[in-house]
Amino acid sequence: MLILKVYIVGFAISFLVQSITQNKFGRESAWGISRGWQNEIAIWNVFAIIVLTALINRNFESDLIVLALFVMSAGFGVNHLVAVKNGGNRKSNIAGAATNGLGLLLIVFWFLFSRH
Repeated sequence: MLILKVYIVGFAISFLVQSITQNKFGRESAWGISRGWQNEIAIWNVFAIIVLTALINRNFESDLIVLALFVMSAGFGVNHLVAVKNGGNRKSNIAGAATNGLGLLLIVFWFLFSRH
């Protein structure tokens, strides 16, 4: 499923942001630098990459997987939007809201046009 591959790329980018550029991302977010939480998010991204890759390699397709990604993106996106609403230097939160919003749009288009 192409949508899973797109999410793998997103998880890989998030992993890099939460690990390599952790200080910059934290400074520009509502939540500040929190190495422990950012490391946990990076670990979560590695987990998600492994699981989605395994599903792709086994040709396992399920609308529930895509629905789960939708719920996750909606939750993360809303969380970032709340931070943006609270004001201040929120460049990272704007980026998080935008990328999760893009994920939601891709899933909507997938459900409308790409399903078997």
